[in-house]
This record gives sequence, structure tokens and C-alpha cells, in this order.
Amino acid sequence: MADPSRPTELPDPIFEDNTIEMKGVTILQDETSKKRYVQIDMDLITKDREAVEDYLDAILIDSRRQEPAVSLEDFEKRLKKARAK
Repeated sequence: MADPSRPTELPDPIFEDNTIEMKGVTILQDETSKKRYVQIDMDLITKDREAVEDYLDAILIDSRRQEPAVSLEDFEKRLKKARAK
């Protein structure tokens, strides 16, 4: 569901066939065809920075999809250990 506070001319990111697309944002690949870079139209950032940040978050989430899950208990242990340093 679209956020009514966002400008209507900017679409939410589209998730189709395991790809994430947003007008004004291009994901570039390196010479080995690995997704490495994100090119963002600066006008898009000035129009709706929050939408761009949400899109980048979605890209990071998608890139970590194959990583093993971490239980809340393990996460809390790691957090406490990191804070103790």
C-alpha cells in the first residue's frame, strides 16, 4: 500500500522476478556481471529522499536473502558483547 504522504509521481519500488526496480535508480554491474554500483538521479533524491532510502534498504535486504537467519537470542548476545568492548 502506498504511503499517502509521499508524492504521487514517485512509484514505490517494484519487486518482480527477484528484481527490484525504481525509476531514476540504476543498478550497475562490474566486468564479472556482479551487481556492484547504484546510480541515482539526484532529482529523485530531492523529490523524495525517504523513498530512495527505502529502496536502498530493499536492495540490501535482497542481497542478504541467502544469508543464514540469526535468532533474537544470538543477536542480543552479540549486541551485549559488542557494547561491553
